[in-house]
Amino acid sequence: MYPKVIYIVRHGEKPGETHIEHIDDGVNLAPAGRTRATGIAHHAPSLFSVKSHKKINYVFATAKSKMSVRPIETIQPLAEFCKTKINAKFRDEDFYKLAKEITGKKKYDQSVVVICWHHGKIPHLIEALGGIAGVHPIENGHWDDRVFDRVIRMTKTENGILVESLPQRLLYGDSIL
Repeated sequence: MYPKVIYIVRHGEKPGETHIEHIDDGVNLAPAGRTRATGIAHHAPSLFSVKSHKKINYVFATAKSKMSVRPIETIQPLAEFCKTKINAKFRDEDFYKLAKEITGKKKYDQSVVVICWHHGKIPHLIEALGGIAGVHPIENGHWDDRVFDRVIRMTKTENGILVESLPQRLLYGDSIL
């Protein structure tokens, strides 16, 4: 069993240094991150290659922690457009549990799943879902700290799990390739 497609996005921009998780930065999105969250929701059909918001079946985000609620804030506007609830019961380090949930239950088979996670664990999440974390912005198993504007698309093929990195093209300065 495998979803028709899994999309993974990093949470939107955060305050402070992008490469340091510091409590003084606060737990919420920066203004640019809120703008990105709204953009993801408004442009979901083209961003996630679906005909309408209703075609997105499941939305996941990292559970709230004392350091961040940014994944939930990033994906909340999309969930509202899709009229679905966010499953935010998995902690950042629970990527294997999330992968087991998505690939082990029939209800997810052939569905469209969108996941918003912290960038430091996205390479591990990709691998837990059966892919190889070797696409931009992931190098040597690490997601580039400065990159917020990519969508990872995972699809099952006869040769395994295809992992692609696509541009969001939502904000000024986002990559176009």
